[in-house]
Amino acid sequence: MDVVAGVPRPAGSWQVRAPLSKSEALRALTILARTGGMLGHDGLLPDDVQGFIHALRALGATVGMADGTVFVHSPVDLLATAPVTVHLADGAAPARFLLALAATLSRDVTVVGGPSLSRRPTFPLLATLGSLGARVSGGPGLPATVGGPAQGGHCTDAGGTISSQFLSALLLVAAWFEKGIKIPAEARGVSDGYIELTLATLRHAGIDVNIVGRDIVVPAGAPVGPLMFHVGGDWSGAAPLLASAAFIDEPVTVMGLDPRSAQPDVAIAGHLQTLGLQVTVSPDGVTASGRVTAGGTFDVEHTPDLAPILAALGDLAPHPIRIQNAPHLRHKESDRIVDLASMLESAGLNVVAHADGMVVRGAFPGDRDLRDGTGIVLETRSDHRLAFAAALLGLRRPGLVIAGAECVAKSFPSFFDTCPGTWLERPERTTR
Repeated sequence: MDVVAGVPRPAGSWQVRAPLSKSEALRALTILARTGGMLGHDGLLPDDVQGFIHALRALGATVGMADGTVFVHSPVDLLATAPVTVHLADGAAPARFLLALAATLSRDVTVVGGPSLSRRPTFPLLATLGSLGARVSGGPGLPATVGGPAQGGHCTDAGGTISSQFLSALLLVAAWFEKGIKIPAEARGVSDGYIELTLATLRHAGIDVNIVGRDIVVPAGAPVGPLMFHVGGDWSGAAPLLASAAFIDEPVTVMGLDPRSAQPDVAIAGHLQTLGLQVTVSPDGVTASGRVTAGGTFDVEHTPDLAPILAALGDLAPHPIRIQNAPHLRHKESDRIVDLASMLESAGLNVVAHADGMVVRGAFPGDRDLRDGTGIVLETRSDHRLAFAAALLGLRRPGLVIAGAECVAKSFPSFFDTCPGTWLERPERTTR
């Protein structure tokens, strides 16, 4: 599906709701898969979360859903020994969490993914699970097979320089390993804030977490269910909504965000202030207002999902915006260095890509109406974060086409109904 940007609807200010945090939901559901319990939430379930729920059902869990609640009535089948294959169209975190969960079971679980997901790396997790006593095969991507029960123990390396999801996957199931798990400081790597988010989830579940320096030890000792979690708004998905204030030159208030959240992408509030916007917190929500009046250098090692939004803000900045210290951007749904730079250049921005990020130089010279039939087409490469950045650019370019816009459902199904602006669906893609 393609969408076409229209002229933003006039409004004195915008009040919108943040999407559900899929990062928090997936972590909670991984634990609930073993304990049973319930997950309360505010908002639509993203595709990644729905896909994970279907996978848990395939593993024998009984999962029901009602408005605002996911009920895990019974955990995954711990007695089953017959091999099972689970299909996930997309979603690296669901796939990685599922493979780690399989290492606590007595059956072989094969995870098969769609074309994009299958290309994303899985081998660091597979190698580590094998060293902890699980049966593993497959890789470097999907399909991959894992069976247990693994014994756990000392983890020396689990691909922390590629993604924090590998370590999070191990931590979420560590309490069910006979020896628990120890992750030394040197095994930690990029996106470390997501490790902290995982540790917060474990503590909420009553799982022991011992931190010595930066070493992490989770001893054996599974919690007793049923457990209860509640998932709030997603700062990653709220980032383009807050940034849109600068593009429409009107205040935007995002409801449902916790400014004290452990989510790493709460950092977007400070980044917007660095660029000259005002960000305030009130009972109504988090409000961004004002214009981009400065450039800046942003280290996104631990917040890579913010890179596309910050780069898109280069469209407005009077001085360069530099994104740095994030070579792992190349291992996301797309190559978020090459593909993002290409997309921005297609929209008319001056971009220089580097091994660990990019520099976006100079502001876009005024609004441009592309509704004369010669519109620009931006390719999302099936990457929801690129689609969010493309939408920001579309707020100043009526007629701009965002190709493959349906990918936003991965994390934010209602994005184009929520983002300020008008968006027209163009189901039939033209030859390009």
